[in-house]
Amino acid sequence: MAGSIELELVAGWEQHLPASVLALIDITHNVNRQSKRITKTSMWQLDVLAAGWRAMSPASDAAHFMWDSRYPKDFAVYPPVKQGCKVHAIVSKATTDASTEASQPSVPLQWMDALRNYVMFRAYSKDAEYGNNTELAAASLQLFNDALGVQVKAANNVAPTN
Repeated sequence: MAGSIELELVAGWEQHLPASVLALIDITHNVNRQSKRITKTSMWQLDVLAAGWRAMSPASDAAHFMWDSRYPKDFAVYPPVKQGCKVHAIVSKATTDASTEASQPSVPLQWMDALRNYVMFRAYSKDAEYGNNTELAAASLQLFNDALGVQVKAANNVAPTN
């Protein structure tokens, strides 16, 4: 589930997302009086244009950020920042722990049917005492896959283009 948070950065250029966050989506601006926009750039461009940027003196604000989807919990900022620099970020948040009946999963409503079918698939797969559970597990898995396929297709039909 996407949401916005205020991230407090550590000193330097290498940054890591907190455990409550799955992945970075965007960093919009510095959290200070100026609220300067932070733009996304690529690491290789920065390496070509300012080869020694990683060793620069730390600044109070970030001007650019770099993020690679292969490493969703890590990102870099330019210039290196001082400890405590805060930025506004759009992130994919981790779901809440649903290990008790009282806890509510933070799953968007459109995915709840798929989640229920996956839970049923896992439950039927684990319970081997009843012979029919293999068929019930397969049916639940098929419903799960169908729900995801329908949701993904619908999302792609209305997704904005870049």
